[in-house]
Amino acid sequence: FSQVNPLDVEIVRDNYGVKPLYFYQNEDQFAFSSELKSFTKLKNFNSKINIKSIVNHCNFHWNPGEETMYEGVNKVLPGHLIEIDTKKLVFSS
Repeated sequence: FSQVNPLDVEIVRDNYGVKPLYFYQNEDQFAFSSELKSFTKLKNFNSKINIKSIVNHCNFHWNPGEETMYEGVNKVLPGHLIEIDTKKLVFSS
């Protein structure tokens, strides 16, 4: 991650997608990690399973796009970044 503006944070995934990068946001928190299991440790984490993602994984042996097995947890695609306004806890990709 990098910090360009003191109130903004940028999280960037490598161009080739060698290392995964996931993010989660709810009403009062934003988290990112290279492992899905990290989010299960968060207070008030909703571990509801994303059925569409499970079906994709069973059919294709991977999940295309940004979806993961947990609803509310998304992948940062290779070569993409997320900008976070820490003052407002708003992000854009």
